[in-house]
Amino acid sequence: MVHLLSSPSPYGWLWSAGQENPEAAHELRTALATLRLVVESGAASPTRAPAAVNEALRLVDLLGLLVTGLLARARVEAGAQEVELTPMRLG
Repeated sequence: MVHLLSSPSPYGWLWSAGQENPEAAHELRTALATLRLVVESGAASPTRAPAAVNEALRLVDLLGLLVTGLLARARVEAGAQEVELTPMRLG
């Protein structure tokens, strides 16, 4: 899995992660498609623009979380980062 971190492209790890985890790739595509629709909606109607901007920012935050999770997973799988286990009380 070292290729995820040493790819010459800055997005090579994302491509590799998407190939190995189709569910993550689907989540990213869905969020990007939704973001596009929100931005197009705001651009088409000045009255919807403020709400579209807020929704677009929310989706950008979601995309950031998805990408951060994929990168963390890639680092763990590559052995570049250890998993830190934290005990939790469930009851």
